[in-house]
Amino acid sequence: GKVVAVGKNVKLPPNTVIEDASGLYIYPSFIDAFSTFGVNKPKSLSSNGRSPQYEPTREGFYWNDHIRPEVQAVDHFSYSERDAKQLRDAGIGVVNTHHADGIARGTGLTVLLDDEGSLAQRILDTQSSSFFSFQKSVQSRQSYPSSLMGAMALLRQLNHDLKWYQSGASETRDRALEALIAQKNLPHFFEAGGNGNVVRALKIANQFGLNMAAVGGGDEYEYIRELKALGGTVIVPVNYPDAYDVSDPYLAEYISIRDMRHWHNAPANASILEQNNISFAFTSHGLKSPKDLINNVSKAIDRGLSERTA
Repeated sequence: GKVVAVGKNVKLPPNTVIEDASGLYIYPSFIDAFSTFGVNKPKSLSSNGRSPQYEPTREGFYWNDHIRPEVQAVDHFSYSERDAKQLRDAGIGVVNTHHADGIARGTGLTVLLDDEGSLAQRILDTQSSSFFSFQKSVQSRQSYPSSLMGAMALLRQLNHDLKWYQSGASETRDRALEALIAQKNLPHFFEAGGNGNVVRALKIANQFGLNMAAVGGGDEYEYIRELKALGGTVIVPVNYPDAYDVSDPYLAEYISIRDMRHWHNAPANASILEQNNISFAFTSHGLKSPKDLINNVSKAIDRGLSERTA
């Protein structure tokens, strides 16, 4: 399994199998910085609705149950050879995976997609990064926050509370805030989505000096000015919308111009980010199948993205 010699005059051992690799390329595998590979999806509570709640259901933790930074994805991880093969076939050799639940989601782990090695060899880092989103936890019935504005307010309150807690003013321990303190020097990843949420996430990151990359929704081309002003890194999905069926003129009237514009512009998203010197990376997150990754990146190249950047 090792390269032992390279050159034009290498002496080959007896019974060597020779593969003709003419026209083929060897390249480093991709690293998917935002993934849920191998981490069990949390189960939702029975649907009895949400209600106001002013104290945590978990004693010794933050007052809002959608803040769960103490969660470690490695505790919920199970390696899947089937899923690993699909990712490898798409060119992905390493994933940064996490437990996708809550507004503060805890730490992720970095995994090498190698079926031959042991689990200890596959896991490269058990606490590689810290994850956040605007989405509430499915494991709590707490009603607040009930809007995007509320989620932003909660994140800002969390960071102010963190500074206050670090000052030593609190007379009680908060295990969630202590987990965040331990994670402060890790890279932060924020699942923001589309409709300008990438801009909102990066504004919060800049306000509190967080090292954060925001996972977009594929419509970042609409917010170029704001992204240039904010800086930071965007993780770009390539799950472009399917073409609309406009064969029936009566049904076609119900398709909005905005949706049609996004269908047309989405493959050019990466090219526009490149042209404006905005740092970005691709992710397979959101694709129906990882095998669509290369094809959709090729569409981005067809729409102006340079091959070197891709």
